[in-house]
Amino acid sequence: MHQHHVDEESARDATGKPDDLMSNGPDSEGFRRCDRCRNILSDNQPSCVICGAVSGDYLQEPETEQDLLFREAVLGRPAIATPAILGINIAIYVMMVIVAGGNYFNNLLTISDYGTLVAFGAKTNELLQAGEWFRLLTPIFIHGGLLHLALNSYAIWQVGPLVERLYGPARFLLIYLLSGIGGVVGSYIGAMRRLPYTTSVGASGAIFGLFGLLLVLIYRYRDDLPDWLRRPLKSQLPSLIIVNLVIGFVLPTIDNGGHIGGLLTGGLLAILVAYLRPGEAMLTRSGMAMITASILVFTICFSLAWLHREIPLRQRSEKVLAFAQSIEAAREVIIESIVTADASTANDGRIESTRRRLEAQLPPDPTAGKLQVLALEQLQILGQTPAKLAGTSEWKLESASRASALQSALVQWVRTEGGRYGLRLTTPEPLSPPEGSGERSRQHAID
Repeated sequence: MHQHHVDEESARDATGKPDDLMSNGPDSEGFRRCDRCRNILSDNQPSCVICGAVSGDYLQEPETEQDLLFREAVLGRPAIATPAILGINIAIYVMMVIVAGGNYFNNLLTISDYGTLVAFGAKTNELLQAGEWFRLLTPIFIHGGLLHLALNSYAIWQVGPLVERLYGPARFLLIYLLSGIGGVVGSYIGAMRRLPYTTSVGASGAIFGLFGLLLVLIYRYRDDLPDWLRRPLKSQLPSLIIVNLVIGFVLPTIDNGGHIGGLLTGGLLAILVAYLRPGEAMLTRSGMAMITASILVFTICFSLAWLHREIPLRQRSEKVLAFAQSIEAAREVIIESIVTADASTANDGRIESTRRRLEAQLPPDPTAGKLQVLALEQLQILGQTPAKLAGTSEWKLESASRASALQSALVQWVRTEGGRYGLRLTTPEPLSPPEGSGERSRQHAID
């Protein structure tokens, strides 16, 4: 526990009395559920930021007429854009899982395939520099894993309805998209020192934009907004933003440039875009036009991303084919050494050159990475085998066992992940340990 000071304004409620309603007691800390919508709230929140309901534990004084009017007119508005955004995010993720091919369960947990991410509109500095401007928007709706999608969806569901009810669906949609674009710009700037083909996806830039918007809003409109809405936001938003930014700086996999870009954009939009006061129409003709334009831009951007998919997918296929061919070359060298019953192949440099070629390849997925490690280990063992041991029965048995393990790993990789890359086995059965001429091994190629 620690002590902290609060300013005089936040220390008094609307009646001018000291505010002792920030906790349920000196020893009570934790969470509770809203009495109306069942949203999860901390104990120091007297009201729900989703539906505006005030817990009975906090209603020691009657609300003012202005507070009642605000609650009924503003927080009584329906939130329709927020669930629509969540539905779009989920639908796009499901489509990505299907298009990625291969093991659908693995894809459901995480989508790391570069070709699939880029085909759906992931941002890379390289492609933005090439003029693919539509990637300023498409990454906002793309996620790289189920946990990534779940965390961002939860955050959107927590803060989205409040912002939408304050601004209306049209302005909320505009704020969300512009904050997301600001996040992509921030990501671009932050990734200048990274590899230019590094992908970045996720709605976190737009989410941070909503955080920044609310943070500026409660100060800009401090005379308009009721205390029960401002106080919890004022006490929790700064710490929430700081903690998430610190986590982003600590974990290298988090694109903190996108977070900062979205945060700054949202704060700027709070200055430029006014919220809908009580009595203002939630949806006007200009608002409908804004929503229509947003949908049109969204459709155009994702259509362009899909039309440009051939280049990244072809590049992915070329890289995967080069990887598969290097594995096949390693397998051939190992089999040849076993068939000729010695390790003399090492003397002409073929093992070393094959090892270097394989080492230079980038595995397209984790299973391929394990296959690469296994092949490199076998090539290293083969290259270091003394001539006097090569050809002995013990050496043959151990080498055949290792070759069989590599063969089985290759077959397993093609079976589980090959579908997404267009690879398939020419024969259905796994390979046996190479014996004799090794002709049987050569029949099990990949194409």
